[in-house]
Amino acid sequence: MSQDDSRKRAANRRRCYNMKGSIMEVIEETTKNYEGKFWNRHLQDFQSWEEQKGWYVRFQSFCNRMYLDYSDETSSPHATRFSQMEYEREYEDYLVKKFLETE
Repeated sequence: MSQDDSRKRAANRRRCYNMKGSIMEVIEETTKNYEGKFWNRHLQDFQSWEEQKGWYVRFQSFCNRMYLDYSDETSSPHATRFSQMEYEREYEDYLVKKFLETE
C-alpha cells in the first residue's frame, strides 16, 4: 500500500468519524427529494408539492396586496416607484417575515 492510499483511507475514516448522527439519519436527510419533498428556501424546510404550491399562491397574493399598498404610498407624480418584480426582489426578506407573522 502506497503512502497516498493510506492517507486517503485515514481521511475517509476521519470523515466518517466526524459525521453527526447515524448513517441512516444522513441518508434520510439527503433523500428528501426522492420522497416527493421540495425545498422551500423561505421556510428553510421541505414541503410536499401540494403544500408548496399552496404556500406560494398565498405568498404571491400577500405580495400583491403589499405592492398595492406600496403603489398607493408612492403615487405622487415625483415619486419613483419600483415595478412589482423589482419591489418583490428588493423587499423579499421583509415580505417573507411579514407573511409568516400573519400566516
